[in-house]
Amino acid sequence: GATREQAIAEMRQWCGTSSKYEGLYATIAFGDLPTAAESAAYEFDFAPVHAFPGFRNAMVDLARSWDTVEALSKREWAPDPSHPDASARNEAAKMVDIYEQSAGMDECRSAADDFRSWLDASLASSKRLAEALRRLNLEDRVIVGSFHGETLAAFREVSGGAVLTSGASGEIARVMLLPALGLAGGAFDPAPVAVLQIPLQAGPLDLSAPGFIRRAQTLGQAVQYWTINDLSTMERLVLAGADGIMTDDVPALRAVLKAQGFALPAPWIATP
Repeated sequence: GATREQAIAEMRQWCGTSSKYEGLYATIAFGDLPTAAESAAYEFDFAPVHAFPGFRNAMVDLARSWDTVEALSKREWAPDPSHPDASARNEAAKMVDIYEQSAGMDECRSAADDFRSWLDASLASSKRLAEALRRLNLEDRVIVGSFHGETLAAFREVSGGAVLTSGASGEIARVMLLPALGLAGGAFDPAPVAVLQIPLQAGPLDLSAPGFIRRAQTLGQAVQYWTINDLSTMERLVLAGADGIMTDDVPALRAVLKAQGFALPAPWIATP
């Protein structure tokens, strides 16, 4: 008898699971929910609380730490008066530690080669990149993108949310589809995605429509398109409110932006 929104909220609260793991929420978000009478008729006999062992428990702890980091990032890293002991740096360090411990678990060491390869490569790459960005003080000047959601998730955990990231395909799908279903926000907030770097089309879907751009921007995501070399398309995207355009023809894009009244910096020429 609960509403869909209430069911999702309670799942998140009692299961201790981050909303970033889309598959765990799919049944509640899109399936047929039982009525109050149907729920009352069910018989069950299981413990109300069950602690998952091993890697599954590690993923729960990772999600909780990430939620703390994400909440602090939305406060521009200012302490939360209701939770003054929460520290983004400590939670980020905790996540790295959990990742490293997970890599040593028997179930992970004996997992399929592709899983092991993903776990090892994601952790190592994320740590190297996060450390390089910290060392060079580039955390607020870089956006990290990947076609693979697992790689982006690993990087976000290791960087502690200090570096902006683009969206993977599943996150972009949330921005496109869930608001249309009336399910945007709350458990479906697509943060920590800062930028949607996308093509003009995804199958039959027009990703360059002004309505899609406004929807993403309302949720806090900038929208950037690749790879646009046609002048008329550049003009259309600028007028539609696109936040960025990637192109092989920079002089043409500069001409379009100048014609639209944008103030442009001097061209930057790379030197060996």
